[in-house]
Amino acid sequence: MVLQLVNGTDLYGGVRFIKGGKGFEARDAYVECGELKQGTYYVFAEMEWNSHATPADKFFNLTCYGAGQTVLQESDLSTKYTKLQILEEAFKQKSLSWLTNIENQDKERQFKNEVPLVTRFYNRSAPEGYQYVVVKNDSKDATFTEEFDFY
Repeated sequence: MVLQLVNGTDLYGGVRFIKGGKGFEARDAYVECGELKQGTYYVFAEMEWNSHATPADKFFNLTCYGAGQTVLQESDLSTKYTKLQILEEAFKQKSLSWLTNIENQDKERQFKNEVPLVTRFYNRSAPEGYQYVVVKNDSKDATFTEEFDFY
């Protein structure tokens, strides 16, 4: 997953979700971002190594292609924030930007609730392997509760 901090220093100062992906055991996993503007970007990766892999088989590669001067360095974000905090902020921002562009999405992903001004949007095709449910509540009086089973 590739992120950019809006204020450059703080996770809660805003996050810009650039791109994410999910790989599978028998295939190479990669995320191609295209051309990025100059700035500081954060790359987060988690590997679930095959239990039969030897230490020599467990390697990770991060590359940048093209002309330019790219500096790769370790960040302190992973010591300042938990994995859950980083994922929560990243996917919250991604789902909100997805919601902004909902008119361009497949209408099957939308479900209007019976309560006026409360709408649920479902995105079941996220390449990161996560599904999104965004609740947009434009009512000052209505509350919304929903239960989810995660498996």
